[in-house]
Amino acid sequence: MSVFYDYLVYLSLRSMLLVMRLIPYEKRVAISGKTMERVIAPLTDMDQRVHNNLKLIFPEMSSDARANITKGVINNFGRLFCENYSGKEFTNRANMYSVRGAGFAELIKAQEENQPVFLVSGHFGNFEAVRAYLTMKGHVVSGVYQPMRNAFFNEHYVKNIKKKGAPLFSTKKKGTLKMIRHLRKGGIVSLLNDQYASRGEEVEFLGVPTKTRIGVGQLAIRYNVLVIPCYGIRKEDGLNFEIVLESSIPLTDPKTVTQELNHSLESMVLNYPEQWYWIHRRWKNLSGG
Repeated sequence: MSVFYDYLVYLSLRSMLLVMRLIPYEKRVAISGKTMERVIAPLTDMDQRVHNNLKLIFPEMSSDARANITKGVINNFGRLFCENYSGKEFTNRANMYSVRGAGFAELIKAQEENQPVFLVSGHFGNFEAVRAYLTMKGHVVSGVYQPMRNAFFNEHYVKNIKKKGAPLFSTKKKGTLKMIRHLRKGGIVSLLNDQYASRGEEVEFLGVPTKTRIGVGQLAIRYNVLVIPCYGIRKEDGLNFEIVLESSIPLTDPKTVTQELNHSLESMVLNYPEQWYWIHRRWKNLSGG
C-alpha cells in the first residue's frame, strides 16, 4: 500500500510538472510562486511555522511585517521548486547572473593547487544557482543531497539536480565516503548546512542556540579543505541571481568553523529575510515550529 501510495504521489507531481512545462519559463516561475503562496501554503502549516520562527527571532516585529515576510518566504520557495525542476531553462540563465566576492579568486587558486573546496550555503535564495553558474564557467561542482522518502520521485529529483553539476553524493554513509574520496582528489563539493541536527553541536544562529552539524569543519581540518560561504541571492525581477562567494573561513576548530558559517548566513538572512527558508524547524522545542 505504501509503495502504491508513493507511486500515485509521484505520478501526481510529475503530471503537475509536465503541465507547468507547457507555460513559458518566466511565467511558470511566477505562477509557481503565487500558487505556493495562495493555494498550497494555506492548506498546510507552512505559514504558521514561518510566523513562529519569526516571533522567536524578532519578538518586536509587527504582525504586518511578519505577514509580508511570510508571503515572500512562501513565494520564494514556490519559485525555487519550479526552477529546480526546469532543467536547462534554469541553468541556461546562469550567464545573466552578476557576481561578487573574494571567494572567486580563492576558488580558482585552490583549483590550480589541487586543494579541495567546500562551497557552503543554506536554504536561501536559490542555492542551486551557484552550482549552475560555476558549472557554466567550467568548474566541476559536485553536490550533496538528502534522499527523498519517495523512491520514485527521488530518482527524478536526482536526475534534475545533476543537470546543475555532477557528481552527486547522498547523505548516507556510502555517499559520504564517496564525497571524501572526491575531496581528496581536489574536488569541489557544494552543500547546505542550516538545518537542525539532533546529533550536532549547539551553536548560535540568529542569536539563539540550536544544534548544527559540524562535519564540514571536521572534514575541512582533516583534509585541508577550503571552506567558502556562497549564496544565490534572488534579484528583484524574481528570475535572476547575484552569485556571492565570500572569503574563506579560517580552519580553527570544527565548532568555530560551524559558528562562522552560521554568522555568514545570518548576515544574508538579516538583509534578505524573505529569501531564507523560515519553514524549517530550525529551533526545535523553542519556536513551536
